[in-house]
Amino acid sequence: MELSVTAECEVNFRNYPNDEHTCCFTIEDKNFDSKIKFDLTAPGIETQRSFRANGWYMKSANVEIKKRTDGYAGEILEVCVLMERVAGTLSADIWVPIIISAVVLISSPFFGTLKIQLFVKMFSLLLQFLCFQLLVKRTPQIGVGLDEAPKVYRFYDLTIIISTAGLLTTLILHALTNRERRFPPQHDLCLAAKTINSRFLCCMSDKSVDSFGDDINGEWLHIFVALNAIISLLILSLYILGCLLIVVA
Repeated sequence: MELSVTAECEVNFRNYPNDEHTCCFTIEDKNFDSKIKFDLTAPGIETQRSFRANGWYMKSANVEIKKRTDGYAGEILEVCVLMERVAGTLSADIWVPIIISAVVLISSPFFGTLKIQLFVKMFSLLLQFLCFQLLVKRTPQIGVGLDEAPKVYRFYDLTIIISTAGLLTTLILHALTNRERRFPPQHDLCLAAKTINSRFLCCMSDKSVDSFGDDINGEWLHIFVALNAIISLLILSLYILGCLLIVVA
């Protein structure tokens, strides 16, 4: 005997596109004096090849016989299967763009001057918006709550927030460098900024540091560049921490 059953599934897209769904259905006789008895000694459940070829794999199955509680005779056969989506191409299509945009975001502080960093961060933010539009077309078009939103959405949200914060930071500091100043900064502060720019920033060679000049505006420029590097490091640390929290959530 062959049966065609439409099962109800507990939908959870948190791990999309490698999500898992539990689907259950029951088989029972509606006759009041039913004499049907189920036997579980038959071979286990197996999915059809066409079903597996569509990107789904039956991870586990549970078959249980239950007694009726509504006064009817007979038994109820409850079948629950755990289905897992297996879509390597879809995973690459979704995750590769966000990985590329994250690499651009992380490497942006190493692109030299504040002006160049501005262009790199704006390009990174534009890339993330384009990738997000691509993601929306790839993910299921259903309403999900905040707790059920796919983790990949959270990665995009976090990346866009961090990119915006880094862009605003660099933009403000770049604007401050264009202002003429009449008073020099504190000597120790200027010395520490020069040390950071020449020793700890791989993008700053001795020649590029010397090009800042030794006048008052050049000393302030050293401070703003070093400050941008420190803030960028803190923002990237928060980004890495946020990514780890999303993974373990």
